[in-house]
Amino acid sequence: MRIRLDQKSLVLLAHILMLLLYRFWGYSGHFGYDDIEYARLSTELTNGVIEANNHFFYRWAIILPTTLMYSLFGINDVSSSIPPIIAASLTLYFVYKTLKNKHLSTVWVALTMTTTAQWFLFYSNKLMSDIYIGLSFTMCIYFVHQLWYNSRHSEWRYALLFVASLFVGIMAKGTIVFMLPLIVFFIAIDVYKKRHLKFWLSTSLFGFTFLLLYFAIIYGLTNNPFSRIDAIASNGYLNKCSYGAQSLAILLKRIGQDFFGMVRNEGFAGIVIIAFSPLLFRPKDVFSSKSDIGFFISSAFILFFAANFMSISITSYNPMCIDFRHYLFLVPIMAIAASMVLHDKDFLKQYSFTILVFFGLLLYSTWHSKGVQFEYTYLPLWILLLANHLLKNGILNAKIPLFALALTFTLLIYPIKISLNARKYNYPKQQELI
Repeated sequence: MRIRLDQKSLVLLAHILMLLLYRFWGYSGHFGYDDIEYARLSTELTNGVIEANNHFFYRWAIILPTTLMYSLFGINDVSSSIPPIIAASLTLYFVYKTLKNKHLSTVWVALTMTTTAQWFLFYSNKLMSDIYIGLSFTMCIYFVHQLWYNSRHSEWRYALLFVASLFVGIMAKGTIVFMLPLIVFFIAIDVYKKRHLKFWLSTSLFGFTFLLLYFAIIYGLTNNPFSRIDAIASNGYLNKCSYGAQSLAILLKRIGQDFFGMVRNEGFAGIVIIAFSPLLFRPKDVFSSKSDIGFFISSAFILFFAANFMSISITSYNPMCIDFRHYLFLVPIMAIAASMVLHDKDFLKQYSFTILVFFGLLLYSTWHSKGVQFEYTYLPLWILLLANHLLKNGILNAKIPLFALALTFTLLIYPIKISLNARKYNYPKQQELI
């Protein structure tokens, strides 16, 4: 039997290969406390030891695959990196599946924006929870998108897949709570349009069943169905991100400035500008989700502002830490939205000039703050977008995806610089010593 790969499948495989090459050429190995703790807990579980009082133990989406790899291939760095690479590759796969019926360049641009996002690439081989949360969000949104725009299966089947995707996040990290505003948005749209009500009823039933099974398993392991909740409460501690315990000025700085500064400083602001540009022209169409481009822009917008303003605590208003790894779930959805905007029929007419103007403001802000992303990310990207705007010859949708190819080289500049610096300072040897 011959397996035939089309151009889009080859582009997907090329981006997965990029993750694998980065594993062995770029940063590799354990990185910080969290991933070493996951490795230790997985090692203990390999030997049959359960630490019920450790809240990290209940992040089974990380612990169980790692334990399996340790059992099969031994306790080493390669075994640790296999599960996150699979999770990152699956995220790319669902980005590809979402856009499979679009132009080749659209698929390529979305995959490139996801893969080359600095921290997505960095954590694609790290034993951390955030890459799994990104996979969970991507799958959840993918199955709702399929239900709304490309329904091929029964609603109960989509509901089962949606709930299973949601539980990947629940078993990875509490960050899955940021999915709630988007779920409420999806439900509101469907109730208003009087459609897919069977899907949401099935989702509720499957979700309740999954929760019962989940608590039953925890009870069987620890004799306490709420031991994860107890472990989270007992492992709580004050740190610099405990905004609910700090002054109002610090809290306002966090939600009014620090989050947006982080997005700029980590090189992600360009994708955000592209993705959100239609909101200036067609906000009603975007939030009514009349088309799938509106679906992804509104999803990205809701997640973006939930990430900034939502609290991760039920006892106080405590937004999430300013560390981009916590926000990796934004990357694939924002990349899908941005790639669709770039290839929208109105791009050159309406959005292109507006994006260039906002990029100009971004360039000034980054230059003024002496951010390294000015010369390594935003300026090259602005030059590429300016060239496309001036040519006005349809290179975005050309048979040979010149824009996508140029974008790939542009967005690889900074990750390559970081990897070269890591090798310059002998990061692999430091990791081996640790």
